[in-house]
Amino acid sequence: MVARLNSTSIATTATTTTITITTTTTTTTILLPLIQESFPKASPNTLASRKMVHTQGFTKKQQFAKHIHALNTSFHRWIHEQISSDPYIDLTDGFQDYIDHASSIEDRYLRSYGK
Repeated sequence: MVARLNSTSIATTATTTTITITTTTTTTTILLPLIQESFPKASPNTLASRKMVHTQGFTKKQQFAKHIHALNTSFHRWIHEQISSDPYIDLTDGFQDYIDHASSIEDRYLRSYGK
């Protein structure tokens, strides 16, 4: 016999949420504690007195160059490993992955959409 859902109910108190699921064969109750914040929120005065940390502002072209350099380095290492293990290996899939990833980097940092 296949159990069919008869009803569900959800009840929330100050400390827990209770979920009850009743089927044609069983009733299951799940008790979930409510998650309390682990620390209080900072007051506006505290937030105003904190120093803001700013990242170094790289241009989109600089970010593109950094990511392409990392991709090229990784790709060079991968090709070397593949050819070292099998000089006759077909690298077509790896080249396609490189092209796809390079294209996504270009899309992210160099292309403008909606123009």
